[in-house]
Amino acid sequence: DGTHAPDDYEVPGNVDYWLERLQLKPHAEKYPSQLSGGQRQRTAIARTLALEPDSILMDEPFSSLDAPTRESLQDLVLDLQFEQKITMIIVTHSIEEASILGKHILLLGNPPNTTPIIQSNPGAGSDSYRESDSYQVVCRHLRSTLDEERFQN
Repeated sequence: DGTHAPDDYEVPGNVDYWLERLQLKPHAEKYPSQLSGGQRQRTAIARTLALEPDSILMDEPFSSLDAPTRESLQDLVLDLQFEQKITMIIVTHSIEEASILGKHILLLGNPPNTTPIIQSNPGAGSDSYRESDSYQVVCRHLRSTLDEERFQN
């Protein structure tokens, strides 16, 4: 109608693909208030992917979700990152989430450290990583590094 979008606006042709891929097709006509938290997060991801970006920045994307939904969306993001070859920068306060999602983890202390601390995490995204000993080792290392930073400042 020209009020909310220009009259000549065309919906990208891949919107239906992303709605289907992210299991949102049955909810395509709903308003945001009618969607669950997980559905709203998937909608935000679909909207972004429809623009075919080279990179995506996500700030605390799963913080308000229950654990099963959060883990499901983390797995979805890992799958999409692998399939679409998209660089993703995800900001999180969760050591566990950073360990699951990040091949490279930038640690910022409180107050933020002046020297960047980057933790390599080659196992991130691999099958069953969440249950692996390597995952536990990375989480412990991140936790101890942050504790050291806190006590040095």
